[in-house]
Amino acid sequence: MTVSGSSLSTISLSWTANSGPVAYYGVYMDGQLAQYNIVADKLTGTSATITGLTSQAAGHNFSVTSFDTAANESLFSPTALGRTWFLGQLQYSPSYLSIAATHQLVFTVSNPTAYPQPTAYAIVSGAPAGMTINPSTWVVTWTPTDADALHGYFPTVSSTNVVGTVTVRAGIAVQIKYPAITVSYPGTTGSAAFSNLLFQTQFSDGSGFPVNWKLNSGPAGATLSTSGLLTWKPTIAQALAANSVTISVTATNYAGSSTTSITTPLLTASAPGNLSYKVNTPAGTIGVNWTPPIFDASPVASYLVTLTYSYTVSGSGRGGGGSQTVTSTRITSVSGSILGTIFSEISFGSLPTRRTRFTIPVAAIDPAGNKSAAAGSAFTM
Repeated sequence: MTVSGSSLSTISLSWTANSGPVAYYGVYMDGQLAQYNIVADKLTGTSATITGLTSQAAGHNFSVTSFDTAANESLFSPTALGRTWFLGQLQYSPSYLSIAATHQLVFTVSNPTAYPQPTAYAIVSGAPAGMTINPSTWVVTWTPTDADALHGYFPTVSSTNVVGTVTVRAGIAVQIKYPAITVSYPGTTGSAAFSNLLFQTQFSDGSGFPVNWKLNSGPAGATLSTSGLLTWKPTIAQALAANSVTISVTATNYAGSSTTSITTPLLTASAPGNLSYKVNTPAGTIGVNWTPPIFDASPVASYLVTLTYSYTVSGSGRGGGGSQTVTSTRITSVSGSILGTIFSEISFGSLPTRRTRFTIPVAAIDPAGNKSAAAGSAFTM
């Protein structure tokens, strides 16, 4: 038995003829008790249309038997499910729609009980600006703006099949947008941390709404204020143990949470400051001046001053022309005994009459051999 057609109140059936002696057929609906469920009797053909049915989602199960001239009945055929046309009930998923401003909302509308299935879905009213529905996938998308925060919207969506059109009204709550974390360094050390110097990082939120700050992870001794200001004074042990530290912070507002991490260089001391130089060309020397950095509980023992210069010369001779870059390096160690008036004369020797590029980095060294960051200067003479 097969279903060959249907309408709002009818279902058409057909079946293969029984090979035995057949006087007529009987069609049963939703059961196999003749006194209650036979809906078509004494049929001489192999088809029937059942009328007077109600439009409903579940449908009906049909089977057929044959009778011989003595009214002996055959076994029942396998059942066939037939459904009248049904408008169905429109629904959307997920059923609870809440989204933060500036984030995309996505939900799908469907009508699984409609028969035949809908041929069209549409947003018919109440849609906020920018809301669309994909005509093929029936997926609704919309991205609220900041102005939509703390508002509710109630778009009405429809589905249409041969029976007609049914609608559903969706409810959408727009929350404030998630925190948007930015980072700045208001302290004197910038984005690097140094032992015995106060390091500060200001975490700020751009969502425009109140947030709660949480320090997820960071070095021992670091604290985070309610305004998002992180403060930390590294110890010399921390500076010697690691070259950098990673700090993770979470900001939470009514809409949700955002997390950010920063990785900060960690040094035993700041670089020497106020670096300057003075060139004495006839003597072939350069004088370098600087101010000392600060080591935690440790004086500066010496400074390491490196002078590198390079220039290019042209070649000639039987092999033809060419050029060669000449590079020379001078390293001078300045003891801590002259730290009050630091001035180091560095000899660079005689130079050719052409442009020469100089670089002069200076680093401080404590008695244990720990080296600070280097301050650098470069110039062309």
